[in-house]
Amino acid sequence: MAQVVVHVIFTAWNPQTHARERHVLVLQRTDDPQAVAMAACARWSVGEAECGTLVDAVKQRWRDAVDKPVRKPKEATVHLLLQYYNDRYPPRQAELDAALRFNLHNPHVLQVHNFLEPGTVLPEWAALHPKMRALRRKEAGRFTFKQAFEYASASLPKGSTAVITNLDIYLDYASPWDTFNGDLGEWTHGTRNGSFSLALSRHEADLDGNLWRNSNLDKSAYAIAQDVWGVKTPIAVEDADYAIGNCPGSDNAIADRLARAGHKPLFLLPVVKVNQVAVVRQ
Repeated sequence: MAQVVVHVIFTAWNPQTHARERHVLVLQRTDDPQAVAMAACARWSVGEAECGTLVDAVKQRWRDAVDKPVRKPKEATVHLLLQYYNDRYPPRQAELDAALRFNLHNPHVLQVHNFLEPGTVLPEWAALHPKMRALRRKEAGRFTFKQAFEYASASLPKGSTAVITNLDIYLDYASPWDTFNGDLGEWTHGTRNGSFSLALSRHEADLDGNLWRNSNLDKSAYAIAQDVWGVKTPIAVEDADYAIGNCPGSDNAIADRLARAGHKPLFLLPVVKVNQVAVVRQ
């Protein structure tokens, strides 16, 4: 299982544009930090002196991160809401199934609530998993944010963590999902500052466990794309009757609706991590 342990953000002088440019390195627990930093120096033509400083910083940040004990939740707290479907391209189906397996085995996930449209075949290994709750819908098509919020509010205990996600996303095992209380109390030493939701974008991933950031989305600091939304139940969000995924503009739209409903969306990519397995789709 791939696990990001640290992001290193740095700037370097570009001799072609005559300007300093921002770059981000993503390091996993199994990486060689010196090799990652040296590769970055070569890729972005970082000067020798700057490269030495970068290598030292990356090694120290990585060492500090891996020395921290891996967090394990005392109990599972996340209700994961998603929609399984059958893809016509076998390699893509393998990616979708891998993401679902990772989520079913995630110690933070209490139950997977799977909104199935008519005719969808759920594999036996998934259907029989104790965390799986298959919900057979009468209508075809993608399920919507409105359906997800209404279901979570009506079917889950008050104060539950409901996480809505696309099927090719899996949650990071070491992220503090169990400390999400709908405010900032657990993350800011008791300062709550109102009600919050999560609107998270992803790291890219492959089935070999490699992770990286999307260079195009990074240019806008991931402001135009989110893949996972977390709320506490019950929740009422108006004007949210549109599809989850494959709906242009819906990511920012639902962030706006959550804010209007009084649950400010937090984008915490370095803190609460999610990964997308979508190599063959591209």
